[in-house]
Amino acid sequence: MNGGLARLALVALPLASCAGRLPSVDEANAAVLVLRGWGSWAWAAGLVLIWADLLLPVPQTTIISAFGMIYGFVAGAVLGTVGLVTGGLLGYALVRSSARPLVVRLTGEDALRRMQGFFDRAGAWAVVLTRGLPYSVPEVLVLLAGLAHMPLRTFVAAMVLGSVPTGVVYAAIGAGWADRPVLALAASYVLPIVTLPLVLGILRRRQRKGDGMDLQGGCYCGALRYRATGDPIFKAQCHCRECQYVSGGHPNVVMGMPEGGFAWTKGTAKAFRRKDLPSPATREFCPECGTHVVARAPSVPGVVLLKVGTFDDPGVFGAPQMAIFTCDKQSFHHVPEGIPVFERTPG
Repeated sequence: MNGGLARLALVALPLASCAGRLPSVDEANAAVLVLRGWGSWAWAAGLVLIWADLLLPVPQTTIISAFGMIYGFVAGAVLGTVGLVTGGLLGYALVRSSARPLVVRLTGEDALRRMQGFFDRAGAWAVVLTRGLPYSVPEVLVLLAGLAHMPLRTFVAAMVLGSVPTGVVYAAIGAGWADRPVLALAASYVLPIVTLPLVLGILRRRQRKGDGMDLQGGCYCGALRYRATGDPIFKAQCHCRECQYVSGGHPNVVMGMPEGGFAWTKGTAKAFRRKDLPSPATREFCPECGTHVVARAPSVPGVVLLKVGTFDDPGVFGAPQMAIFTCDKQSFHHVPEGIPVFERTPG
């Protein structure tokens, strides 16, 4: 067992040491020879190295190219894809299950909500497009997806869509240049670096598109109209007893938007605050038909909580990122599978 770990280190450490440069002829030949030295278990050693990239700067693409050299194009592509997908799932599961409370303490709940907003808008594309990138970018996206509680089905689909072409391309490079390992491994270093600016440009464009969200809505009778622009801060399903009064018994779904981007465009809302609570929310509703349109809570300053049912197009909401105040949840309430659940509020 100790000898096997030592041989893995002989592959991992040289590759990690040249994460910022091209491998030398000796390093390239040594990496492939040590993997071949595992004989029928070379595939397992390679998978472990791909998983180790969560902690060490071991370039995954060079391992996939080595798979292509050793096993040929088809088997190399399958092994590379399996390694990328399972490694991503490992990182996602580890962070999702244990790291979120620590990150909240270090960065604050607001930063985490903004990250969740990014993953709602562009998270799937980010995971797909970064699977073959250098400098630990794929691993960072995987860990952030776990922290943001990206839905598991969406994450798995994105991992597969991004990992299959990555496995195919780099296994083809390895199989095509199997007799010249230094050329194959050099290509597996250079190609991800070349594609990095293109991928980052695509993600920036998607981010700007999300920042331009323009919501319009109003009350049931039409006496109140509003407009809200900007980047959604969070999307929640609230089970509190107060929201049950407003919704008729069910949880209320809200989207938090920047207060600076919100304005009434027609009519004047009537506001109500409970006097028996220490820090009550201000609830704004139509004085004609009684529709509850907006809430403003002291716990989230600078945010307006828009009631999704008042949107002109409620479909833009998509799905809640979290369920809150489940301490008041009724037996007939449904919480979507896979979202974070809080007895009160996050943090």
